Amino acid sequence: MIEDWAELTARLTAAAESARGRALCTALPLASSADEARGWMAQVAEAAGLLRAGRTPPGLAAPEIDAAVTAAEKEIVLGADELRPVALLCGIATAARAFWLADAEAAPEVAKLARELAPPDELARTIAETFDGSGEIKDSASYELARLRAERQQVAGQARATIEALIRDETYAPVLQDEYFTLRSDRYVLPLKASAKSMGLGIVHDTSRTGETVFVEPTALVGANNRLKVIEVEIRRESRRILEAVTMEVAIAGKALRRTAETLGVLDARVAAARLAVGYGGNAITIAEPGQTPALDLKQLRHPLLALARGAESRAVVDNDVSLGGDGARILVVSGPNAGGKTVLMKAIGLAAQMARAGLLVAAAPASRVGFFDAVLADIGDKQSVLGDLSTFSGHLGNLVRILDASRTGATLVLLDELMAGTNPDQGAALARATAEALADRPALAVITTHYDSLKALGEGDARFANAGMEYDLDHLQPTFRLLVGAPGRSYAFDIAARMGMSGEILDRARQLAGAPSVSLETVIA
Repeated sequence: MIEDWAELTARLTAAAESARGRALCTALPLASSADEARGWMAQVAEAAGLLRAGRTPPGLAAPEIDAAVTAAEKEIVLGADELRPVALLCGIATAARAFWLADAEAAPEVAKLARELAPPDELARTIAETFDGSGEIKDSASYELARLRAERQQVAGQARATIEALIRDETYAPVLQDEYFTLRSDRYVLPLKASAKSMGLGIVHDTSRTGETVFVEPTALVGANNRLKVIEVEIRRESRRILEAVTMEVAIAGKALRRTAETLGVLDARVAAARLAVGYGGNAITIAEPGQTPALDLKQLRHPLLALARGAESRAVVDNDVSLGGDGARILVVSGPNAGGKTVLMKAIGLAAQMARAGLLVAAAPASRVGFFDAVLADIGDKQSVLGDLSTFSGHLGNLVRILDASRTGATLVLLDELMAGTNPDQGAALARATAEALADRPALAVITTHYDSLKALGEGDARFANAGMEYDLDHLQPTFRLLVGAPGRSYAFDIAARMGMSGEILDRARQLAGAPSVSLETVIA
Protein backbone atom coordinates (compact mmCIF):
# COMPACT_ATOMS: atom_id res chain seq x y z
CA MET A 1 0.00 0.00 0.00
CA ILE A 2 1.33 3.44 -0.93
CA GLU A 3 1.72 5.72 2.08
CA ASP A 4 -0.10 8.55 0.26
CA TRP A 5 -3.20 6.33 0.02
CA ALA A 6 -4.06 7.07 3.66
CA GLU A 7 -3.88 10.82 3.03
CA LEU A 8 -6.00 10.49 -0.09
CA THR A 9 -8.70 8.50 1.72
CA ALA A 10 -8.60 11.04 4.58
CA ARG A 11 -9.33 13.81 2.06
CA LEU A 12 -12.10 11.68 0.59
CA THR A 13 -13.58 11.05 4.04
CA ALA A 14 -13.66 14.77 4.74
CA ALA A 15 -15.69 15.31 1.56
CA ALA A 16 -18.46 12.92 2.67
CA GLU A 17 -21.50 14.16 4.61
CA SER A 18 -22.82 11.14 6.53
CA ALA A 19 -21.26 8.84 9.10
CA ARG A 20 -21.93 5.86 6.84
CA GLY A 21 -20.43 7.62 3.82
CA ARG A 22 -17.35 8.64 5.81
CA ALA A 23 -16.87 5.05 7.00
CA LEU A 24 -16.95 3.82 3.39
CA CYS A 25 -14.40 6.44 2.38
CA THR A 26 -12.06 5.72 5.27
CA ALA A 27 -12.00 1.97 4.58
CA LEU A 28 -12.29 2.49 0.83
CA PRO A 29 -13.05 -0.92 -0.72
CA LEU A 30 -11.22 -2.16 -3.80
CA ALA A 31 -13.31 -3.71 -6.55
CA SER A 32 -13.21 -7.47 -6.89
CA SER A 33 -13.40 -7.29 -10.68
CA ALA A 34 -12.64 -4.90 -13.51
CA ASP A 35 -16.37 -4.65 -14.31
CA GLU A 36 -17.14 -3.63 -10.75
CA ALA A 37 -14.37 -1.00 -10.81
CA ARG A 38 -15.70 0.37 -14.12
CA GLY A 39 -19.20 0.62 -12.67
CA TRP A 40 -18.00 2.54 -9.63
CA MET A 41 -15.84 4.82 -11.76
CA ALA A 42 -18.75 5.55 -14.10
CA GLN A 43 -20.91 6.63 -11.16
CA VAL A 44 -18.22 8.96 -9.85
CA ALA A 45 -17.60 10.36 -13.34
CA GLU A 46 -21.30 11.12 -13.86
CA ALA A 47 -21.54 12.85 -10.48
CA ALA A 48 -18.40 14.86 -11.23
CA GLY A 49 -19.85 15.85 -14.61
CA LEU A 50 -22.94 17.32 -12.95
CA LEU A 51 -20.82 19.14 -10.37
CA ARG A 52 -18.66 20.63 -13.13
CA ALA A 53 -21.83 21.72 -14.90
CA GLY A 54 -22.89 23.65 -11.80
CA ARG A 55 -25.54 21.19 -10.63
CA THR A 56 -25.59 20.78 -6.85
CA PRO A 57 -27.05 17.50 -5.55
CA PRO A 58 -29.23 17.57 -2.42
CA GLY A 59 -27.51 16.99 0.91
CA LEU A 60 -26.72 13.42 1.94
CA ALA A 61 -26.07 13.91 5.67
CA ALA A 62 -28.32 10.99 6.57
CA PRO A 63 -28.52 10.09 10.28
CA GLU A 64 -27.77 6.61 11.62
CA ILE A 65 -30.99 4.67 12.14
CA ASP A 66 -29.82 1.06 12.46
CA ALA A 67 -30.04 1.02 16.26
CA ALA A 68 -33.60 2.40 16.15
CA VAL A 69 -34.70 -0.17 13.56
CA THR A 70 -33.17 -3.01 15.58
CA ALA A 71 -34.91 -1.78 18.74
CA ALA A 72 -38.24 -1.53 16.90
CA GLU A 73 -37.85 -5.10 15.62
CA LYS A 74 -37.35 -6.18 19.25
CA GLU A 75 -40.62 -4.37 20.14
CA ILE A 76 -38.84 -1.71 22.18
CA VAL A 77 -40.99 1.40 21.99
CA LEU A 78 -39.24 4.28 20.28
CA GLY A 79 -39.49 7.93 21.24
CA ALA A 80 -39.13 11.14 19.30
CA ASP A 81 -35.32 11.07 19.50
CA GLU A 82 -35.27 7.72 17.66
CA LEU A 83 -38.22 8.26 15.32
CA ARG A 84 -37.47 11.71 13.95
CA PRO A 85 -34.07 10.63 12.48
CA VAL A 86 -35.96 7.88 10.62
CA ALA A 87 -38.21 10.48 9.04
CA LEU A 88 -35.18 12.67 8.25
CA LEU A 89 -33.44 9.78 6.48
CA CYS A 90 -36.58 9.11 4.44
CA GLY A 91 -36.75 12.77 3.42
CA ILE A 92 -33.08 12.82 2.37
CA ALA A 93 -33.57 9.61 0.36
CA THR A 94 -36.68 10.95 -1.37
CA ALA A 95 -34.90 14.16 -2.39
CA ALA A 96 -31.82 12.26 -3.59
CA ARG A 97 -33.89 9.82 -5.62
CA ALA A 98 -35.85 12.64 -7.27
CA PHE A 99 -32.67 14.57 -8.15
CA TRP A 100 -30.75 11.68 -9.69
CA LEU A 101 -33.72 10.21 -11.55
CA ALA A 102 -34.43 13.65 -13.02
CA ASP A 103 -30.87 13.56 -14.43
CA ALA A 104 -31.02 9.89 -15.44
CA GLU A 105 -30.10 10.70 -19.03
CA ALA A 106 -26.92 12.53 -18.00
CA ALA A 107 -26.13 10.15 -15.12
CA PRO A 108 -27.60 6.73 -15.94
CA GLU A 109 -25.30 4.75 -13.62
CA VAL A 110 -26.00 6.97 -10.62
CA ALA A 111 -29.70 6.78 -11.49
CA LYS A 112 -29.47 2.98 -11.19
CA LEU A 113 -28.05 3.45 -7.71
CA ALA A 114 -30.74 6.00 -6.84
CA ARG A 115 -33.48 3.55 -7.86
CA GLU A 116 -32.33 1.33 -5.00
CA LEU A 117 -33.47 4.03 -2.57
CA ALA A 118 -36.81 2.80 -1.21
CA PRO A 119 -37.78 5.20 1.58
CA PRO A 120 -41.16 4.34 3.20
CA ASP A 121 -42.67 7.77 2.59
CA GLU A 122 -45.92 6.94 4.38
CA LEU A 123 -43.93 6.18 7.53
CA ALA A 124 -42.08 9.46 7.19
CA ARG A 125 -45.39 11.32 6.91
CA THR A 126 -46.74 9.51 9.95
CA ILE A 127 -43.72 10.49 12.03
CA ALA A 128 -43.88 14.08 10.82
CA GLU A 129 -47.58 14.25 11.70
CA THR A 130 -46.97 12.70 15.12
CA PHE A 131 -44.39 15.10 16.58
CA ASP A 132 -44.05 18.85 16.75
CA GLY A 133 -40.76 20.75 16.44
CA SER A 134 -39.84 20.13 20.08
CA GLY A 135 -40.45 16.40 19.85
CA GLU A 136 -43.78 16.41 21.69
CA ILE A 137 -46.66 14.34 20.35
CA LYS A 138 -49.12 16.59 18.57
CA ASP A 139 -52.78 16.82 19.66
CA SER A 140 -53.68 15.83 16.12
CA ALA A 141 -51.91 12.47 16.47
CA SER A 142 -55.18 10.96 17.71
CA TYR A 143 -58.73 12.07 18.53
CA GLU A 144 -58.50 10.55 22.02
CA LEU A 145 -55.25 12.41 22.84
CA ALA A 146 -56.74 15.71 21.70
CA ARG A 147 -59.87 15.08 23.83
CA LEU A 148 -57.88 14.19 26.94
CA ARG A 149 -55.59 17.20 26.65
CA ALA A 150 -58.58 19.50 26.19
CA GLU A 151 -60.23 18.02 29.29
CA ARG A 152 -56.97 18.40 31.24
CA GLN A 153 -56.81 22.06 30.32
CA GLN A 154 -60.43 22.56 31.36
CA VAL A 155 -60.10 20.76 34.71
CA ALA A 156 -56.77 22.48 35.44
CA GLY A 157 -58.38 25.84 34.73
CA GLN A 158 -61.19 25.07 37.12
CA ALA A 159 -58.73 23.93 39.80
CA ARG A 160 -56.70 27.11 39.48
CA ALA A 161 -59.82 29.25 39.74
CA THR A 162 -60.87 27.36 42.87
CA ILE A 163 -57.49 27.61 44.59
CA GLU A 164 -57.17 31.31 43.75
CA ALA A 165 -60.53 31.85 45.40
CA LEU A 166 -59.38 29.90 48.46
CA ILE A 167 -56.35 32.18 48.82
CA ARG A 168 -58.77 35.04 49.41
CA ASP A 169 -61.13 32.95 51.60
CA GLU A 170 -61.27 33.99 55.27
CA THR A 171 -60.70 30.40 56.35
CA TYR A 172 -57.29 30.14 54.67
CA ALA A 173 -56.13 33.77 54.57
CA PRO A 174 -55.01 33.96 58.24
CA VAL A 175 -52.84 30.82 58.01
CA LEU A 176 -51.32 31.35 54.55
CA GLN A 177 -47.54 31.55 54.63
CA ASP A 178 -47.65 33.48 51.33
CA GLU A 179 -50.27 34.40 48.75
CA TYR A 180 -49.48 31.83 46.07
CA PHE A 181 -50.28 28.26 45.15
CA THR A 182 -47.95 25.56 43.86
CA LEU A 183 -47.79 21.89 42.86
CA ARG A 184 -46.71 18.88 44.87
CA SER A 185 -46.83 15.48 43.14
CA ASP A 186 -48.76 17.16 40.31
CA ARG A 187 -51.50 18.27 42.76
CA TYR A 188 -52.45 21.88 43.52
CA VAL A 189 -51.57 22.86 47.11
CA LEU A 190 -51.37 25.96 49.32
CA PRO A 191 -48.38 26.93 51.53
CA LEU A 192 -49.78 27.19 55.07
CA LYS A 193 -48.15 27.96 58.40
CA ALA A 194 -47.07 24.87 60.29
CA SER A 195 -49.56 25.73 63.02
CA ALA A 196 -52.41 25.02 60.55
CA LYS A 197 -51.38 21.38 60.16
CA SER A 198 -53.90 20.21 62.78
CA MET A 199 -56.78 22.40 61.57
CA GLY A 200 -58.09 19.78 59.14
CA LEU A 201 -58.07 22.15 56.14
CA GLY A 202 -56.90 19.44 53.74
CA ILE A 203 -54.27 16.82 53.01
CA VAL A 204 -50.66 17.65 53.92
CA HIS A 205 -48.30 16.64 51.04
CA ASP A 206 -44.97 18.19 52.07
CA THR A 207 -43.16 20.52 54.44
CA SER A 208 -40.46 23.11 53.90
CA ARG A 209 -36.86 22.45 54.91
CA THR A 210 -37.26 24.79 57.89
CA GLY A 211 -40.47 23.08 58.98
CA GLU A 212 -42.28 26.43 59.15
CA THR A 213 -44.41 25.78 56.05
CA VAL A 214 -46.71 22.85 55.18
CA PHE A 215 -48.11 22.31 51.70
CA VAL A 216 -51.78 21.42 52.02
CA GLU A 217 -54.20 20.22 49.37
CA PRO A 218 -57.51 21.91 50.25
CA THR A 219 -60.46 19.53 50.58
CA ALA A 220 -62.33 21.46 47.88
CA LEU A 221 -59.58 20.57 45.36
CA VAL A 222 -59.30 16.83 46.02
CA GLY A 223 -61.86 15.92 43.36
CA ALA A 224 -60.27 18.10 40.66
CA ASN A 225 -56.75 16.92 41.54
CA ASN A 226 -57.89 13.30 41.40
CA ARG A 227 -59.42 13.84 37.97
CA LEU A 228 -56.23 15.52 36.73
CA LYS A 229 -54.23 12.51 37.94
CA VAL A 230 -56.50 10.12 36.06
CA ILE A 231 -56.32 12.26 32.92
CA GLU A 232 -52.51 12.28 33.07
CA VAL A 233 -52.44 8.49 33.30
CA GLU A 234 -54.82 8.25 30.34
CA ILE A 235 -52.70 10.71 28.32
CA ARG A 236 -49.56 8.67 29.00
CA ARG A 237 -51.38 5.49 28.02
CA GLU A 238 -52.64 7.04 24.78
CA SER A 239 -49.21 8.53 24.02
CA ARG A 240 -47.60 5.13 24.48
CA ARG A 241 -50.22 3.55 22.22
CA ILE A 242 -49.35 6.09 19.52
CA LEU A 243 -45.62 5.45 19.91
CA GLU A 244 -46.17 1.67 19.84
CA ALA A 245 -48.10 2.00 16.58
CA VAL A 246 -45.39 4.10 14.93
CA THR A 247 -42.68 1.78 16.28
CA MET A 248 -44.48 -1.17 14.71
CA GLU A 249 -44.47 0.66 11.36
CA VAL A 250 -40.71 1.14 11.70
CA ALA A 251 -40.25 -2.58 12.38
CA ILE A 252 -42.37 -3.50 9.36
CA ALA A 253 -40.34 -1.11 7.16
CA GLY A 254 -37.02 -2.26 8.67
CA LYS A 255 -35.71 -3.98 5.53
CA ALA A 256 -36.51 -1.01 3.29
CA LEU A 257 -35.00 1.42 5.81
CA ARG A 258 -31.75 -0.55 6.04
CA ARG A 259 -31.45 -0.83 2.27
CA THR A 260 -32.12 2.87 1.89
CA ALA A 261 -29.55 3.78 4.56
CA GLU A 262 -26.95 1.55 2.92
CA THR A 263 -27.61 3.00 -0.54
CA LEU A 264 -27.45 6.56 0.79
CA GLY A 265 -24.03 5.77 2.29
CA VAL A 266 -22.76 4.48 -1.06
CA LEU A 267 -24.22 7.47 -2.88
CA ASP A 268 -22.59 9.82 -0.36
CA ALA A 269 -19.22 8.12 -0.95
CA ARG A 270 -19.62 8.43 -4.73
CA VAL A 271 -20.52 12.13 -4.55
CA ALA A 272 -17.61 12.71 -2.13
CA ALA A 273 -15.29 11.05 -4.67
CA ALA A 274 -16.72 13.30 -7.37
CA ARG A 275 -16.13 16.43 -5.28
CA LEU A 276 -12.55 15.38 -4.64
CA ALA A 277 -12.01 14.53 -8.32
CA VAL A 278 -13.16 18.00 -9.36
CA GLY A 279 -10.49 19.35 -7.00
CA TYR A 280 -7.61 17.35 -8.50
CA GLY A 281 -8.89 17.31 -12.08
CA GLY A 282 -9.65 13.59 -12.18
CA ASN A 283 -11.04 11.73 -15.18
CA ALA A 284 -12.51 8.34 -15.93
CA ILE A 285 -9.93 6.20 -17.72
CA THR A 286 -10.03 2.80 -19.40
CA ILE A 287 -9.57 -0.26 -17.20
CA ALA A 288 -8.17 -3.27 -19.04
CA GLU A 289 -10.48 -6.15 -19.87
CA PRO A 290 -10.18 -9.25 -17.67
CA GLY A 291 -7.58 -11.67 -18.97
CA GLN A 292 -5.55 -9.02 -20.73
CA THR A 293 -1.95 -8.49 -19.69
CA PRO A 294 -1.98 -5.64 -17.17
CA ALA A 295 -0.51 -2.49 -18.60
CA LEU A 296 -0.10 1.17 -17.85
CA ASP A 297 -0.57 3.90 -20.39
CA LEU A 298 -1.05 7.03 -18.33
CA LYS A 299 -1.14 10.32 -20.18
CA GLN A 300 -0.69 13.69 -18.47
CA LEU A 301 -0.38 11.92 -15.13
CA ARG A 302 -0.26 14.08 -12.01
CA HIS A 303 -0.10 13.31 -8.30
CA PRO A 304 -3.66 13.95 -7.00
CA LEU A 305 -2.55 15.26 -3.59
CA LEU A 306 -0.17 17.69 -5.23
CA ALA A 307 -2.98 18.86 -7.50
CA LEU A 308 -5.27 19.31 -4.48
CA ALA A 309 -2.58 21.27 -2.64
CA ARG A 310 -2.26 23.66 -5.57
CA GLY A 311 -6.02 24.21 -5.65
CA ALA A 312 -6.93 26.63 -8.42
CA GLU A 313 -3.34 26.40 -9.65
CA SER A 314 -3.55 22.62 -10.14
CA ARG A 315 -2.92 23.05 -13.87
CA ALA A 316 0.54 24.28 -12.96
CA VAL A 317 1.39 20.80 -11.62
CA VAL A 318 3.78 19.15 -14.09
CA ASP A 319 2.20 16.15 -15.82
CA ASN A 320 3.99 13.21 -17.39
CA ASP A 321 3.23 10.36 -19.78
CA VAL A 322 4.09 6.88 -18.52
CA SER A 323 3.74 3.69 -20.55
CA LEU A 324 4.55 0.24 -19.26
CA GLY A 325 3.58 -3.34 -20.11
CA GLY A 326 1.62 -4.61 -23.06
CA ASP A 327 4.03 -5.11 -25.97
CA GLY A 328 6.63 -2.80 -24.40
CA ALA A 329 8.98 -2.97 -21.47
CA ARG A 330 7.57 -4.24 -18.20
CA ILE A 331 10.02 -2.55 -15.86
CA LEU A 332 10.70 1.18 -15.94
CA VAL A 333 14.02 2.30 -14.43
CA VAL A 334 13.81 5.97 -13.47
CA SER A 335 16.98 7.86 -12.60
CA GLY A 336 18.02 11.47 -12.19
CA PRO A 337 19.06 13.98 -9.55
CA ASN A 338 17.89 13.99 -5.97
CA ALA A 339 14.68 16.00 -5.37
CA GLY A 340 14.01 15.72 -9.10
CA GLY A 341 10.54 14.21 -8.73
CA LYS A 342 11.27 10.47 -9.07
CA THR A 343 9.45 9.46 -5.90
CA VAL A 344 6.48 11.72 -6.56
CA LEU A 345 6.14 10.25 -10.05
CA MET A 346 6.35 6.71 -8.66
CA LYS A 347 3.65 7.44 -6.07
CA ALA A 348 1.43 8.98 -8.75
CA ILE A 349 1.72 5.81 -10.85
CA GLY A 350 0.84 3.59 -7.89
CA LEU A 351 -2.05 5.81 -6.84
CA ALA A 352 -3.44 5.79 -10.38
CA ALA A 353 -3.56 1.98 -10.41
CA GLN A 354 -5.11 1.78 -6.95
CA MET A 355 -7.58 4.61 -7.54
CA ALA A 356 -8.81 2.92 -10.71
CA ARG A 357 -9.46 -0.31 -8.82
CA ALA A 358 -11.34 1.66 -6.12
CA GLY A 359 -13.50 3.31 -8.79
CA LEU A 360 -12.01 6.77 -8.24
CA LEU A 361 -11.26 9.15 -11.07
CA VAL A 362 -7.59 9.30 -11.95
CA ALA A 363 -5.48 12.46 -12.18
CA ALA A 364 -4.65 11.79 -15.83
CA ALA A 365 -6.06 12.43 -19.30
CA PRO A 366 -9.25 10.50 -20.27
CA ALA A 367 -7.32 8.63 -23.00
CA SER A 368 -5.27 6.87 -20.30
CA ARG A 369 -5.47 3.13 -19.68
CA VAL A 370 -4.61 1.02 -16.66
CA GLY A 371 -4.62 -2.69 -15.92
CA PHE A 372 -6.64 -4.28 -13.16
CA PHE A 373 -3.96 -5.13 -10.60
CA ASP A 374 -4.40 -7.66 -7.84
CA ALA A 375 -2.11 -5.55 -5.65
CA VAL A 376 0.15 -2.52 -5.64
CA LEU A 377 3.30 -3.43 -3.70
CA ALA A 378 5.53 -0.54 -2.69
CA ASP A 379 8.79 0.02 -0.87
CA ILE A 380 9.06 3.78 -0.54
CA GLY A 381 10.53 5.96 2.21
CA ASP A 382 12.72 5.41 5.25
CA LYS A 383 12.23 2.02 6.93
CA GLN A 384 14.69 2.65 9.76
CA SER A 385 13.46 1.61 13.20
CA VAL A 386 15.25 2.28 16.50
CA LEU A 387 12.86 0.13 18.54
CA GLY A 388 13.00 -2.66 15.98
CA ASP A 389 16.81 -2.54 15.77
CA LEU A 390 16.65 -2.10 11.99
CA SER A 391 18.92 -0.01 9.83
CA THR A 392 17.46 1.77 6.81
CA PHE A 393 18.88 -0.92 4.53
CA SER A 394 17.62 -3.79 6.71
CA GLY A 395 14.17 -2.26 6.91
CA HIS A 396 13.92 -1.94 3.13
CA LEU A 397 15.33 -5.42 2.61
CA GLY A 398 12.73 -7.04 4.87
CA ASN A 399 9.95 -5.27 3.01
CA LEU A 400 11.50 -6.19 -0.34
CA VAL A 401 11.60 -9.90 0.53
CA ARG A 402 7.85 -9.79 1.23
CA ILE A 403 7.20 -7.94 -2.04
CA LEU A 404 9.22 -10.43 -4.08
CA ASP A 405 7.35 -13.31 -2.51
CA ALA A 406 3.95 -11.71 -3.21
CA SER A 407 4.79 -10.85 -6.83
CA ARG A 408 5.50 -14.43 -7.92
CA THR A 409 1.98 -14.87 -9.27
CA GLY A 410 -0.90 -12.63 -10.27
CA ALA A 411 -1.08 -9.17 -11.75
CA THR A 412 0.91 -6.93 -9.42
CA LEU A 413 2.42 -3.48 -9.75
CA VAL A 414 5.71 -3.17 -7.86
CA LEU A 415 7.18 0.21 -6.87
CA LEU A 416 10.74 0.23 -5.53
CA ASP A 417 12.25 3.56 -4.54
CA GLU A 418 16.07 3.79 -4.48
CA LEU A 419 16.41 0.01 -4.70
CA MET A 420 19.14 -1.38 -2.43
CA ALA A 421 20.38 2.04 -1.34
CA GLY A 422 21.95 2.52 2.08
CA THR A 423 24.64 -0.16 1.92
CA ASN A 424 27.99 -0.83 0.24
CA PRO A 425 27.57 0.74 -3.24
CA ASP A 426 29.10 -2.15 -5.17
CA GLN A 427 27.19 -4.81 -3.31
CA GLY A 428 24.00 -2.72 -3.31
CA ALA A 429 24.25 -2.27 -7.10
CA ALA A 430 24.71 -6.00 -7.58
CA LEU A 431 21.73 -6.80 -5.37
CA ALA A 432 19.63 -4.16 -7.13
CA ARG A 433 20.36 -5.60 -10.58
CA ALA A 434 19.71 -9.17 -9.44
CA THR A 435 16.39 -8.06 -7.90
CA ALA A 436 15.36 -6.20 -11.05
CA GLU A 437 16.16 -9.21 -13.23
CA ALA A 438 14.16 -11.48 -10.90
CA LEU A 439 11.17 -9.15 -11.20
CA ALA A 440 11.51 -9.17 -15.00
CA ASP A 441 10.98 -12.96 -14.92
CA ARG A 442 7.65 -12.56 -13.15
CA PRO A 443 4.21 -11.39 -14.33
CA ALA A 444 4.54 -8.14 -12.38
CA LEU A 445 5.05 -4.66 -13.77
CA ALA A 446 7.52 -2.52 -11.88
CA VAL A 447 8.85 1.00 -11.54
CA ILE A 448 12.30 1.32 -9.97
CA THR A 449 14.09 4.53 -9.08
CA THR A 450 17.87 4.40 -8.74
CA HIS A 451 21.25 6.11 -8.91
CA TYR A 452 23.06 2.85 -9.73
CA ASP A 453 24.77 2.84 -13.13
CA SER A 454 24.28 -0.92 -13.42
CA LEU A 455 20.50 -0.50 -13.33
CA LYS A 456 20.62 2.35 -15.81
CA ALA A 457 22.48 0.06 -18.21
CA LEU A 458 19.74 -2.62 -18.11
CA GLY A 459 17.45 -0.65 -20.37
CA GLU A 460 20.05 -0.53 -23.13
CA GLY A 461 20.43 -4.29 -23.58
CA ASP A 462 17.25 -5.94 -22.24
CA ALA A 463 13.90 -5.29 -23.92
CA ARG A 464 12.08 -6.02 -20.67
CA PHE A 465 13.49 -2.81 -19.23
CA ALA A 466 12.97 0.82 -20.24
CA ASN A 467 15.07 3.76 -19.14
CA ALA A 468 13.72 7.14 -18.14
CA GLY A 469 15.25 10.14 -16.43
CA MET A 470 13.95 13.20 -14.63
CA GLU A 471 14.89 16.40 -16.44
CA TYR A 472 17.05 18.99 -14.68
CA ASP A 473 17.48 22.63 -15.63
CA LEU A 474 21.23 23.07 -15.25
CA ASP A 475 21.09 26.76 -16.07
CA HIS A 476 18.87 27.49 -13.09
CA LEU A 477 20.00 24.55 -10.91
CA GLN A 478 16.47 23.26 -10.43
CA PRO A 479 14.44 20.23 -11.47
CA THR A 480 11.69 20.54 -14.08
CA PHE A 481 9.92 17.38 -12.80
CA ARG A 482 9.47 16.19 -16.39
CA LEU A 483 10.04 12.55 -17.27
CA LEU A 484 12.23 11.93 -20.32
CA VAL A 485 11.69 8.39 -21.56
CA GLY A 486 14.33 6.53 -23.53
CA ALA A 487 17.52 7.45 -21.71
CA PRO A 488 18.63 7.29 -18.07
CA GLY A 489 18.86 10.47 -16.07
CA ARG A 490 22.09 12.05 -14.97
CA SER A 491 22.84 12.55 -11.29
CA TYR A 492 24.32 16.02 -12.00
CA ALA A 493 26.32 15.71 -8.78
CA PHE A 494 29.55 17.12 -10.28
CA ASP A 495 27.73 19.84 -12.25
CA ILE A 496 25.72 21.01 -9.26
CA ALA A 497 28.82 20.99 -7.06
CA ALA A 498 30.70 23.09 -9.61
CA ARG A 499 27.85 25.60 -9.89
CA MET A 500 27.71 25.82 -6.11
CA GLY A 501 31.37 26.90 -6.00
CA MET A 502 33.25 23.72 -5.10
CA SER A 503 36.90 23.99 -6.11
CA GLY A 504 38.13 22.47 -9.37
CA GLU A 505 40.81 20.56 -7.52
CA ILE A 506 38.24 18.71 -5.41
CA LEU A 507 36.04 18.04 -8.44
CA ASP A 508 38.93 16.64 -10.47
CA ARG A 509 39.87 14.34 -7.63
CA ALA A 510 36.22 13.26 -7.25
CA ARG A 511 36.05 12.31 -10.93
CA GLN A 512 39.22 10.25 -10.53
CA LEU A 513 37.76 8.49 -7.50
CA ALA A 514 34.43 7.86 -9.25
CA GLY A 515 36.23 5.94 -11.96
CA ALA A 516 36.15 6.13 -15.73
CA PRO A 517 32.97 4.04 -16.28
CA SER A 518 30.80 6.27 -14.11
CA VAL A 519 32.14 9.50 -15.61
CA SER A 520 31.89 8.08 -19.12
CA LEU A 521 28.23 7.07 -18.57
CA GLU A 522 27.38 10.56 -17.36
CA THR A 523 29.09 11.97 -20.47
CA VAL A 524 27.20 9.58 -22.77
CA ILE A 525 23.86 10.47 -21.17
CA ALA A 526 24.65 14.16 -21.45
